[in-house]
Amino acid sequence: MRDLQVAIVAAVVAVLLVGVAEIVGRVLP
Repeated sequence: MRDLQVAIVAAVVAVLLVGVAEIVGRVLP
């Protein structure tokens, strides 16, 4: 089940990166 755990972690990191990118896109002109 290690692969499943890695996939979940990767998905969470991807979502966080998208959220940070969206926030930065709103803050910066």
